[in-house]
Amino acid sequence: MHVLILLLLNSYHKNYYFPASVGQHVDYHCVDGYSTPSGYHWVRIVCSGRGWFPEPKCLKICNARQPENGYFSQSWKKAYKEGERAKYVCNTDYQTEHEGGEVTCTKNGWSSPPRCIRQSECACILLRFLAKTSKSIITSPTLIRNNSTLIETSTIECFGPPPTEILT
Repeated sequence: MHVLILLLLNSYHKNYYFPASVGQHVDYHCVDGYSTPSGYHWVRIVCSGRGWFPEPKCLKICNARQPENGYFSQSWKKAYKEGERAKYVCNTDYQTEHEGGEVTCTKNGWSSPPRCIRQSECACILLRFLAKTSKSIITSPTLIRNNSTLIETSTIECFGPPPTEILT
């Protein structure tokens, strides 16, 4: 029985005897920017009655270049393979652009580049408004939505870009 192997996208084959017979082996490796699932440069696969084992694959590599004003949590790791997630942390006065500071390596590169954004300075003010009711005047704190935290009734600590919406 012979099994025909298709030329793998993003790979090179060391031996070129195709079609291959059951039991025959072939060594392959991936082109720059891609890696075998095991991470080894060359991988030996064997022709079986069900196809190649293990299945030859080349996964996209995403380089772990430190984001400006931040760093990857696993700073020793220089690259991530397609499907892997990476956490990053930002320096003081910066915040991650992505929820939880996490990005994923995809077949097209990072899901979106890891970025650290400077926390904008905003006036820490308590906004109060007067609302008339039938019997009294009510003074209440006003919250600003946009990663703002009400610290006490006299101050609001603001993080992130200027407020987009004022809640009363």
